[in-house]
Amino acid sequence: MGEWSKQNLKTHLPEIMVNSSRKYSATARNILVAAKENGIAQAREFIEFALLDSLNFLASGKMKDVVLVPIPSQRSSIRKRGRDFLPELTNSLALKNKLEMKRILIHNRSVLDQSTLHARDRFTNLAGALSTRTSLGRGEKVILVDDLVTTGATLGEAVRTLEAAGFKVISAVTACVALPLR
Repeated sequence: MGEWSKQNLKTHLPEIMVNSSRKYSATARNILVAAKENGIAQAREFIEFALLDSLNFLASGKMKDVVLVPIPSQRSSIRKRGRDFLPELTNSLALKNKLEMKRILIHNRSVLDQSTLHARDRFTNLAGALSTRTSLGRGEKVILVDDLVTTGATLGEAVRTLEAAGFKVISAVTACVALPLR
């Protein structure tokens, strides 16, 4: 699977630096869909290993006293899939790295499926769509976890939301990155 080879990919978004370990490709798309939408265990393992690689690309100094925070799924997606895909993976990452995982972010309104939108529309779609379960971040250091970054709209909104609540977002990790960002 040459299209699924491990790489150390750093993407600098205006709000945050993102570590990814795989380029988004047709193979990556198929693996993500198989894991996320179809619940195929082997595909889920591929995504988990990719996220572990991405997390390991961070300097070990950044891993001290941090909390892993998954990007939330909408309730409708959780119902459709029968599980909450990303928090499950994030919890596994946390356990393997002796870190804490917290589900801090939530959707405060419905958003359109991002895969059907162009870049500008993705930012508009997500503007103000996330909130936190607590407003008492008190400088707690956070690493965001997502499966894929395409435009940075989701991660940017997550950073804005968390920082407004007092959290310090130090980085993000994703399994895959679409290059160039769209």
